[in-house]
Amino acid sequence: MRGYRSAGVVAVWALAAAVLVVVAWLNYRYGEDSLTRIATGSMDVHADFETFWESAYALLSGEPVYDTGARLTNLTPPLWVLLTAPLALLGQLEAYRLFTLLMLGLFVGTLSWMAGESRI
Repeated sequence: MRGYRSAGVVAVWALAAAVLVVVAWLNYRYGEDSLTRIATGSMDVHADFETFWESAYALLSGEPVYDTGARLTNLTPPLWVLLTAPLALLGQLEAYRLFTLLMLGLFVGTLSWMAGESRI
């Protein structure tokens, strides 16, 4: 039974790698900017994260968190502002990159947990 389980894990990781390759190719072939936007040095393309960061910064500064002057209106619940508050200790771009890495880590962790729970 152990051999089937390890083969299943290898198959899931191989499928995940194949999906990443296909997504990267589609991004390159059709010019979708999603992946290149993650690496950009400009916050102009991250208006949603800017809104989160501005609200978190306002919270740490004792200012109103829903009237920050960000390009987008903050529609997130107060709990999200509290959860993102530590990111306001960094600059916007650094916070965005850390946030992206954290989300990627949570995604991979969730996939690993799901694979373990389903015994593959």
